[in-house]
Amino acid sequence: ELGMRPGSVQAPSRFKGCVRDVNVHRPFFRPPLLLEERRFKSRAHMGSGAEAEIWSIDNSVFGSRRVESEGKNFFDDDVIYEKRLHLEWNNALTKGRFIKVMAKADDDGVAGIAEELEETREVLMLHFAMIARLFNYYCCLQPDNDEAMFSMKFNAWATLCRDLKLSNQKSKYCKPADCDNVFVATNFEEQKDGALADANDDLALMRFEFLEALTRVALLKFGKEEGVHDVSESVEKLLNFLKPAVPEQVSIEANVFRVRLYTEPCSKLFERHQHLLQAVYCFFRTGGRKKTLMLDGWLAVCDAAGWTTRPEMSGFDAKLVFMWSQMCISNEVTNRTRLVSLTWIEFLEAMGRVSEIFFPLGPRAKAAQLRMSEEQDWSDMNKVVRTPEWSQVEGTWDENGYNDKVLSLKISEILNWMADAMMAEWNCSDTDALRRKFETLTRMKGGSCWNDKKGSRKNDSTHSRSRP
Repeated sequence: ELGMRPGSVQAPSRFKGCVRDVNVHRPFFRPPLLLEERRFKSRAHMGSGAEAEIWSIDNSVFGSRRVESEGKNFFDDDVIYEKRLHLEWNNALTKGRFIKVMAKADDDGVAGIAEELEETREVLMLHFAMIARLFNYYCCLQPDNDEAMFSMKFNAWATLCRDLKLSNQKSKYCKPADCDNVFVATNFEEQKDGALADANDDLALMRFEFLEALTRVALLKFGKEEGVHDVSESVEKLLNFLKPAVPEQVSIEANVFRVRLYTEPCSKLFERHQHLLQAVYCFFRTGGRKKTLMLDGWLAVCDAAGWTTRPEMSGFDAKLVFMWSQMCISNEVTNRTRLVSLTWIEFLEAMGRVSEIFFPLGPRAKAAQLRMSEEQDWSDMNKVVRTPEWSQVEGTWDENGYNDKVLSLKISEILNWMADAMMAEWNCSDTDALRRKFETLTRMKGGSCWNDKKGSRKNDSTHSRSRP
């Protein structure tokens, strides 16, 4: 199979390459590695006869994610998505006109509408993670840099319909004008009072309205156009039609990146520079004395770090990183602040995602990510990540295979860029001076620094340096 004579000096390297190729096409998150490739396996400092200390995510910089996230987990799984869909679908069903449209389109009519609504919800659940990412993706295309970006305005909806070929000028029932009418009909508010009505922008689609809009398009494109007289079947046809057409970023589950982020090298990197990163986080969140980092603050970080001044990263990329780094929030009304902001761990995740904009994965690794998106059970992953087995995960993807050092090195590089740009902007000679200046400016603006809440700052064992 190697095409070489026995004893050839090139055979070992060719053999390793073949093994990597096999690994890339395996759906498992923990491929077997050659013994000599285990050089990156992390080991704690130990004395004579002592056993290596196993790295644990609960005791790492990522440990607080279980407290921060609504699902109390490290990965978004079906439990939190079920909770979110339940709330959003029920909000959509508070609109009598929407129910009448579905009852009219279904063979069973009003008599069987309750059962049909449940079947439609089940179909939506099968594709719900993709639906959520699709909504976020097109929201990020909007020019808004504040809370308004978290609802989909008409131009973004029209772009989605055009990009994904939902509308067709030659169609009898689903022309571009028909999709425009779907937007208008969906935006009509039957209930003018209450928290939901207060949060709902009359000129934009909220998340629950996006579900209604997709359902209405399905009834036009596959119901009337193709003669499908079943609501759930029409919705299923639409979602299967969308799946291969969505942008690449929408196809890949956000959790896949977290598998590669939750490693000891990345954790140690963030721990080593956490004092500066905490000062940056607190300084850019302080507008209005906020407790979390809002979108405008994150965009300011990207600008001050010099990332969005480089050709590789646009403002759209920065917004997408913001969205992709957030853990799932089920209620977009009562938990609005969390919906539109980054927690501390989400901020760290965003740093990692920025690094892969500048140092992207190769095509084989992206293909492996896509397979994991489709095949991985994230409920199981939430169990495994807290066990000793997780310390054996030595892989992140690059174009040559698996290597757990790559992502941490990427993050280190973009942190260097950030430190250089910020030290130049704020006229600081080293990162310790930059940290102190950020802390002073944060308090001057009426905000609180990290140590104002957590107690006095412990002495940093690392000396001041020109780079983090």
